[in-house]
Amino acid sequence: MKRLPTLILTMILLCSVCVLGQGKINYYATANINFHLRKTPSKEGRKVVQIIEDETVAVLRVDGEWALCQKGNSKGYAYVEWLRRYRPLNAYKHPIPGTTRQSGLAVMKLPAMLATEGVVPSVLLPGDVVAVHNVQGQTADVNIWQGKSILQNSAFEYTPFPKPEDALPGEAIAAFTTFWNKDTGRRLHDNRVFNIHESARRIDNVMIEPAGSFSFNAYCAPYRKSNGYLLAPNISQDGSGYGGGVCQVSTTLLLAVAQLPVCVDKWELHSSYGVPYAPLWLDSAVGNFSDLAFTNQMPYAIRLSAKAQQDCVTVVVYRTD
Repeated sequence: MKRLPTLILTMILLCSVCVLGQGKINYYATANINFHLRKTPSKEGRKVVQIIEDETVAVLRVDGEWALCQKGNSKGYAYVEWLRRYRPLNAYKHPIPGTTRQSGLAVMKLPAMLATEGVVPSVLLPGDVVAVHNVQGQTADVNIWQGKSILQNSAFEYTPFPKPEDALPGEAIAAFTTFWNKDTGRRLHDNRVFNIHESARRIDNVMIEPAGSFSFNAYCAPYRKSNGYLLAPNISQDGSGYGGGVCQVSTTLLLAVAQLPVCVDKWELHSSYGVPYAPLWLDSAVGNFSDLAFTNQMPYAIRLSAKAQQDCVTVVVYRTD
């Protein structure tokens, strides 16, 4: 009970609409480096106020390479790359910089191989479900690793996403896919894939009511042998741990729900270097001291579908009755 006032204040800070001058807060972000907000969107602009590395900054809007921020009663511009972990108060209206809205789902009819330059190809099999975008002519784009690849339309059946406000019960409204290949995890490859399948199974078919919150750790933690996980590579000093690979599922989930009206309540990055299977600064670390949590801001309940496949995992979000 003693935690209740603190919890209320935290939620007010993160999810309320805050007004300063002509704008309202749409994100909270974390400083990558020490820098000064600028009076104008220019690195040569007059310095307004200093921001310290790892400090939390309120962001009013993002325009191209510049973000209008506030600190106390001061407003100024920050170069977008001076900040990381943009936590939106409504991800649909104000997408996280660097995210790509997927336009629909592709269900594979034929086998295919996807790769970007310098990466061993990943395999898609008939029946695999993949999020795609930029579907036109004879091809569709697929986000893979930190780049993209192309699928021929003849290899899949395509279902576009409706706008969330127009979706009918049972329709898919967002999704994302991340990949691995035969070299991922090296000698512990099979263990890592097992952990991905296990954590995907645990969040599959989870429903989140309107104004309801989701916590990845509530379904998947603790990441221990006693909880059914295997030893596999992870992003840590030791380089491996029980549950290695589950962060690929939490990352895929983040990139799926970031296309919808949600408030991202908890989100941590692995490091400033990112992870190979997701765009830079768009990964989601989960563990003893980190979680992925969000609040459903839509007027209807949603259902998560998490499907680990041959060389990829896809998280789909559905509108429910």
